[in-house]
Amino acid sequence: MNRKYYLLFLAALLAGCGGGGDSKTNNTKTPTTITKQSRPQLKAEDTVLKFEGVGTVTEAKLSNVHGSVSYQVIDSNPLNVVKINDSGMLQILRPGTATILATDNSSAYESSEARFSITVERGINTDLSVSDLNFNAIESEGKALTVRGQKGELSYEVESGHNLIRVDENGSVYSLGSIGQASVLITDSGNELYLPKQVRATVKLHGVASGQLQFALLEDEYREGLTLEPARLDKAQTQSITYKIIRSEPDNKVAELLNPESGVLLVHNVGQLTVEATATYSDAFLDKQQTAQFVVDVKQGQREAISVADVVKTYEEGGRIFPKVTNARGDYSLRIISGTDVIAKSMSSEALLIKGVGTAEVEIYEHEMRNYPASKARFNVEVNRAPHPVMNDIEMSLIYQPSLSIPLAFSGQKGNVSLVGSLPDGLRMTDGKLEVETAGEYRLKFEDDGGDLYQPIQFNVVIKVAKAAGQAMVTQDYEMVYSKDYSFDLRRDFGLSTSNDHVELVDNTATDVIEVTADGRAYVYKAGKATLTVRRQESANYTAGPDQKVYVNILSAPSRIDVQSEVEETWRTNQPYVQKPTISGTVGEVSYRFAENAATDVVSLDSKTGEMRILNAGSTRVVVSDAGDDKFTPGESSFSVTIKQGTNPVSIAYPTVDFSAGTIISPVMSGGTAKASYRLINQKDPVVELVSPDTGRLKILHAGEYQVEVTLTGRNYKAKTIVVNGTINKAKHPGLSTSTMKVEFEPFKKVKLDFGTPIGNRSYQISSSTIKGVASLDVDKEELTLLDLPPVKRRWISLDVSEGESRDYKALESKKVQLYLSFADEGVADQYTLLETEQTVLFSTLNAREFSNLEESEFGLMNVRSVREPTDEELKLYGKGKIALLAFKPVGNDDQTLIKGAWVHLARFDGCTSELFEDDLKPFEAIDYDDPGYCTSGSTIRMTRFLIIDDSKMEKVEYELVAPVITYRRGVREFLATNKGGFYADPNVIYGKGEYGYPKSLYEWSVVNMKYQPN
Repeated sequence: MNRKYYLLFLAALLAGCGGGGDSKTNNTKTPTTITKQSRPQLKAEDTVLKFEGVGTVTEAKLSNVHGSVSYQVIDSNPLNVVKINDSGMLQILRPGTATILATDNSSAYESSEARFSITVERGINTDLSVSDLNFNAIESEGKALTVRGQKGELSYEVESGHNLIRVDENGSVYSLGSIGQASVLITDSGNELYLPKQVRATVKLHGVASGQLQFALLEDEYREGLTLEPARLDKAQTQSITYKIIRSEPDNKVAELLNPESGVLLVHNVGQLTVEATATYSDAFLDKQQTAQFVVDVKQGQREAISVADVVKTYEEGGRIFPKVTNARGDYSLRIISGTDVIAKSMSSEALLIKGVGTAEVEIYEHEMRNYPASKARFNVEVNRAPHPVMNDIEMSLIYQPSLSIPLAFSGQKGNVSLVGSLPDGLRMTDGKLEVETAGEYRLKFEDDGGDLYQPIQFNVVIKVAKAAGQAMVTQDYEMVYSKDYSFDLRRDFGLSTSNDHVELVDNTATDVIEVTADGRAYVYKAGKATLTVRRQESANYTAGPDQKVYVNILSAPSRIDVQSEVEETWRTNQPYVQKPTISGTVGEVSYRFAENAATDVVSLDSKTGEMRILNAGSTRVVVSDAGDDKFTPGESSFSVTIKQGTNPVSIAYPTVDFSAGTIISPVMSGGTAKASYRLINQKDPVVELVSPDTGRLKILHAGEYQVEVTLTGRNYKAKTIVVNGTINKAKHPGLSTSTMKVEFEPFKKVKLDFGTPIGNRSYQISSSTIKGVASLDVDKEELTLLDLPPVKRRWISLDVSEGESRDYKALESKKVQLYLSFADEGVADQYTLLETEQTVLFSTLNAREFSNLEESEFGLMNVRSVREPTDEELKLYGKGKIALLAFKPVGNDDQTLIKGAWVHLARFDGCTSELFEDDLKPFEAIDYDDPGYCTSGSTIRMTRFLIIDDSKMEKVEYELVAPVITYRRGVREFLATNKGGFYADPNVIYGKGEYGYPKSLYEWSVVNMKYQPN
C-alpha cells in the first residue's frame, strides 16, 4: 500500500534557501517582471486648524494608501502657508489656505493622486500677559503697565474702579486718591498670525501709614524665567534695604534671592514665600531701622490644553506610532480607551504599538505637575490595511510522487489564497490543497485576500511536475516442470496488477523456451533455460524502471526429490537461523548450493546440512542435490528463499542549538543504519536551509522551529517517512557594536544615532545624567537635535539604549552610550567675536547683501546657564530681551574660586534700517526673540546688544568669559544666499552647493567671547 505524502508548497518555493539545497527536485525561480495592479482611488480630507507657531507639523488625513505618499503645494493664498519639509511632512508657516496634491506611488500598485486643502486660521496668543500694579493711594505719579507677549497695537481702558484710577493711551495708570481695587482691560490688536486678545490688570490702591516701611503682596502666575522685584509702597528715604527669605512653602525651591540688596527674586516653582525687608535710615529718623514682611504668591501658570492630532496609519508588523503631541508641559502617559486589538502601549510612553487594523481611542494625560495645571485629551487612531508586500511570480519544479499534494501556503502570504480562473486537467482541488494527478507543466493565477491586515494582491505560479524515476519491481525467478500450454502472469507475480503499471520486456535469451507478450503474460513452449531482462514500463507519471534479470528454468520432468514448501522469513537484526523446508525422496548424500546466478548474500548456506542464517533481505534459490545410490541416479530439486524487509527501527533527530547565522547542523541517526533522503517542509518563513537532501545537513538562517521530512530506506528495512521537528533557539543579544559617537557641535544639528545596526526594535532615551535641555530626541527617527552646548567638563550626551526581542535574538537590556561633543574655536560658526566694553552692539552677518531677501527669523542663546526675564523695571530700562548670568574668570587664571558672575542684558534689534541706528538703540525698539524680525517696507538690519547691567560681584581686575555665548538666528524655511539677495528653497528641488553654501534654516550662528574690567 502506498504511503500518502503531503508536499507543502513552501518547501518547494524556498528551494536553495531552505527547501532544496543541491537537489534539483525543489528548484524555485522568480521571474523579474511585475505587472502593477489596479487600486481604489486615493482619498484625502480637507483640514482646518489654528495657527500654533511657525513650523508646526500637521498630518494629512488620507485613505486608500497603497504605497509611499509625497506632497506638493500647488496653490497658496497668501504665499507660503504650508511647507513640505525634508521628511515629507507638512509644516505650517502662516494663516491662509493651501491646496496640496498628494501622490501615492507603489511598486506593486498603480499610482493615484488626490487634492485637499489646509486652512490655517489665525492663532490664539497665549503669551500675552500683564503685571498687576500696587499704588500708594496718594501717589500722584503714574505707573506704566508692563505688558509682555503682545503681537499688535495695545489699547487700554478702565474696566472697573473708574472712581479710583485713570489710564492714558500709553498704559500709564494714575491714582485718583482713594483706597480700593480697580482693573484695566488691555486689548492686543493681534497681527497677521494671531487674533486680537484681551487681558486684565488688577490695580490695588493701598493706604500707607506715614513713615512706615510697607510692601504690597506679590502675586503672579508661573512662567519660565519669571523674575519679581519688591513692590514698596512707602516713600521714606532709606540708606539701604536688605532682603531675606524667611519662609518658603512647600519647600525651599520656590525662588532664589538673586540680590539681597535689590530683593529681586528668580522664580523656579509654584509656591509661597515670605520675604523680610530690613530698612536702614539716616540719623534724621528716630527709628534707625525698620523691618517689614511681604508675601510672594506664585500660582500655577496658564497653559494651552495638551492636544494630539488624530492619527491615520497603515498597518505595519511591529510598527510604532508616535503621536504628534502639542502643548505638553511635563511627562505624559497614554491610555487606550478602546481598540486594544488595534494598538497597544509600548515600554516608551511616547509610542503605541500597532497590533491590528481598525480604530482606537486613546487618552493622553499629563502627570501631576507643580507649575502648570495637568491636562488631558483624547484622540483617535485609525490603522488601515497595509499595501500587500509584492509577491513575485513563482516558478517551482517538483517530481511526481503518489498523492502529491500542494497546500495553498505561499511565501509572503498574508491571508487566504484562492484560484483565479479554472483548474487545468491533471490537477484537482481537495480540502484547500492542489493535488497533482498527472505530471506536466501548469500555469495558474492566485489571489491573496490579504487577511485582516493587508490589501489583496494577485500573482502567477508555474508548477513543473517532472516524471518520477521508475522503481525496480519485486521480481522472482521461476523453476517448473514443463506442461503443455502453460503460462503465468508477470504483472501479478511482480505486484503490479493493483498499481496499473506494466512490465516491459527488454531482452529474452531463449524465445523458443518462453515468450512474454505486451500485457506481461509469459507462455512456456518447451523445457529449457531462459534469462528475461525486464523493467517497469514508462507511464504518465514515471520514467521506465531499471533493467532487472529474471531466470527461468523449465524442467522436462519432475524430480524424485520433493521440497514441500518455499522458505519465507522477515529480516531481523539478530540474524536468526532459517528453518529449511522438509525435503523427501533423497537416497544418497545430500548437498546444498545456490542456484546459478542466484544471490549469495541473502542467507548463509551450509552445503552439507543446508542450514541457513539470515544475512539480508532479498530472494535467492537453493538447489538440493542427491548423490543417489546403487539403485538411483543422482537427482536435484530447488526451493526459493525470501527474506522480507523488517520494520524500520531507524530514527533521526537534530540537535537543538542557539542561533548562529550560517552554522551547519547535522542529523543524528540512531537505531540502525539506513539511507536517508531529506526534505524541508512547513517553512512559511524559512528557519534553515537544506544544504544537501542526501546528508540532511542544515544551514541556520533564523531562530525558530522547522520540520524535515525524512524518507528512510535500506535493503533490510521497509521504507518509512518520518517528520522530524527541530528548534533553533534565540541567541543572546550580542550587544552594541559601539558605545560612543563623536560629533562636532553646531546649533540645532541633527545627529542620526548610529551605535551599530539594530537587531531588534531599538529604543533610545536621554539619560537622567545628561544635562537637561542640551538635546531633544526624536524617538521615531532615532535622531538627536542639539539644543545647547554642555559645559566643558560634561560635554557629552548620555543615552539609554534598549532593544526588543527580535526574530533571532533575545532582548537587549538597557545600556548606556555616549555622544561626545567637540566645539571648534574657529572656522565653523559664521562669526567669532570678542567684546571688550560694557555695552557692545554686534552686527549680524545676515546684514550682508546675499541675505537681503531673508524675511522672518527667530533669535536665541546657547551655552548660557542661567537665563531669566527682565523684571518690570528692567523691561522699562533696557527693553525686551533676556537677562543672562555669565561666568567670568580673571584673564588667564583658571582658579575656580575666583569665578564671578555678572548679569548681562541681551537684546535683539531686528527691524527696518530706516528706524534703527547703532548709536541710538532705544529700549522700546528691542523685539522679542520669537518675533518675525524683518522689515516689510524696506531693507532689514539685524543687531544684537550685550549690556552688562550688574557687575557688583566682580573685582577691579580684567575678566574674560569662562565659556563663550552662542547666538543664532534661524527659521523654518530654508534660504539659499546668493549675490542677488538670496531666495527660499523650493522643497521639490535639489540644490547643489552655491557660492555661499547650501540652503539652510539655521541662517547664522555666532560665538561671542568677552573681556571686561569693572570701573
